[in-house]
Amino acid sequence: MFHPSWDFPVGHPGNYSDNPNHPFNRIVGSLERAGADILFAAGNCGADCPDGRCRGVTVNAIYGANSHPQVLSVAGVDVDKNRVGYSTIGPGRLAPLKPDLSGYTHFKGSGVYSADGGTSAATPVVSGVVAAYRSHTPYNPDKPATYPAAVRNMLTKTAEDRGLLGYDFEYGWGIVNGCTLAEKLCPAKEPEPEKPEVRRCCCHHHHHHYQCCCREEAHDHHSGWHREHKHHKHDCGCRKY
Repeated sequence: MFHPSWDFPVGHPGNYSDNPNHPFNRIVGSLERAGADILFAAGNCGADCPDGRCRGVTVNAIYGANSHPQVLSVAGVDVDKNRVGYSTIGPGRLAPLKPDLSGYTHFKGSGVYSADGGTSAATPVVSGVVAAYRSHTPYNPDKPATYPAAVRNMLTKTAEDRGLLGYDFEYGWGIVNGCTLAEKLCPAKEPEPEKPEVRRCCCHHHHHHYQCCCREEAHDHHSGWHREHKHHKHDCGCRKY
């Protein structure tokens, strides 16, 4: 839990909340460039029901690394897909478009509490989806499509839009959607077209021709079907004799 009252003033070289050059914020960027997928909770300072430790600060309350442009900042929604009142609303301090997306929280989970809550419960839910994605698409430094930025882009693109159309400061790009993501990664195969039925004929050599009796007319020798023998193949096509 971070509170700006514990920080150096904005503009001070030791400031963390608004300073991209703070050592911790720089380390976060280095880890992401090395291939790490990094997620942070947006925080529990939402104006509707802020955590007591927020001390009443609910505006521009996504600080430091939680608002880093190279991380996924996760807001919280309940199981009915509504934002929980304590989920911090953007914008962020380092990157304005924070949170990035929302994850589920305030559900019966570990049993330690009556409900697992907070954006710190929503974040591991989203982390699990990222881990599933990585089981299909591991990081490869030679393939930009596997970089952490590509993962963030895929998750926000497949999120279920909530709130305002498109991006908003309450839900981000929407609620993480593992099903849509899986469909994107492994689209269902189109059914193969049915092959046309092939007529099978029984062929009999007759006066240098192959007289073919289609099965449904095999009892009528004279109204059968025939064609000349070609390339020594006995799979006669049917035409009137």
